[in-house]
Amino acid sequence: AKRKTGDRVAVAVSVSPIYDEAGKVIGGVEVFRDETEQVVNMERARVAQLHALSGDLPSGSANFQVLYRPHDMVGGDYYRVETLPDGRHAFMLADVAGHGVAAALYTMILRTLWEQHRRLLADPPAFMAKLNQALDPLTTGDSFPTAFLGLLDPASGQLVYASAGAPAGLLRRADGRVEALEALDLPLGMLPDQVYRQAVVRFTPGEMLLLCSDGAIEAHSPADQEFGLERLAQLVAEADPVQPDRLLDQIEQALLTHVESVRLPDDLALLAVSRDRD
Repeated sequence: AKRKTGDRVAVAVSVSPIYDEAGKVIGGVEVFRDETEQVVNMERARVAQLHALSGDLPSGSANFQVLYRPHDMVGGDYYRVETLPDGRHAFMLADVAGHGVAAALYTMILRTLWEQHRRLLADPPAFMAKLNQALDPLTTGDSFPTAFLGLLDPASGQLVYASAGAPAGLLRRADGRVEALEALDLPLGMLPDQVYRQAVVRFTPGEMLLLCSDGAIEAHSPADQEFGLERLAQLVAEADPVQPDRLLDQIEQALLTHVESVRLPDDLALLAVSRDRD
């Protein structure tokens, strides 16, 4: 809405219908509520969350690209990338059930836990176990975060990962084949004594790994068809590993086309890791 001065103001509008004696709607009473304070507070929360997600992404023998699109001003997806002193790269993508403020609170907790337990980043199962223990008393209902934690050695090409829930990731080989990495263990916060395992895969030059939140898979068309892992894998297979940022844009556009909307129904986070060809 606009004030007399021409300034815009955020408002919420509710309408109560007016009926005649026959029960026909003949008008309505509109109530406008000034939401300026709410919008200002949400903007502050958005800035705080973006600050928690900010950080330089490594490039060189291993390149990282991220696309983050919250459904609301804040979202329930979290990512982090950090280069360890020995040159290995630790990276995580996590997805909290739902979206909005409640889900966003968990992402801030995840950032705090990352800082508290970063000494364990070289041991993905141990790091994941610490997150699980910390989140167990905080989770309610079915709001269990899923997460993937990878540790990439660009010198050897060894990728060690632990995963809590699915999807675990799509690995595009140099010949165009796409492998779905195995989802290893339960989501975070379900069982306090959950033991997390690790898997090891080779990640060589000319290959690319895509991690995504469930917003990239569970988006439904107006005909209630899920976008699905198969469509996502096809986009990964056709992608150029040298241009992971282009792949992320293509995925977002494909999802918007699928849902036939200018806005996705859930948060979307995509993280691509690529290794340049020799």
